[in-house]
Amino acid sequence: VPASVAERVRSLRDRSSQNGFEDDWGTTNT
Repeated sequence: VPASVAERVRSLRDRSSQNGFEDDWGTTNT
């Protein structure tokens, strides 16, 4: 997995964590 994608996932995970849903859609995306 490219570093860019990894960073994107990390950013999305951090954002979703603050929103309240971390693995609700994160797992489906990955």
